[in-house]
Amino acid sequence: MGEGTGKGDGPHNANSWIRPLVQLRLLAVIEVLLHPSLYDKDSDGYYMPYKADKCLMLTDYNKFVSEVVKINLICNLAYVRQETLYFRL
Repeated sequence: MGEGTGKGDGPHNANSWIRPLVQLRLLAVIEVLLHPSLYDKDSDGYYMPYKADKCLMLTDYNKFVSEVVKINLICNLAYVRQETLYFRL
């Protein structure tokens, strides 16, 4: 009894989404901390085309790590500058 009843005691309760989300965030943090050269724009091993692209605004590594650990927060590694997207015809 209780499975699927919606009373919070089965696998379909209102908080059933929390555990997978926390696990995914934890794996993301582990990835970022184990491979900083892939995520730190100041690293020598950072992907050069991203560094050279003037349209990308790269996020600071420490800020990115602190955003990755926060549940329900969207974290971006880079932003595209809006003014570069306009074209004259």
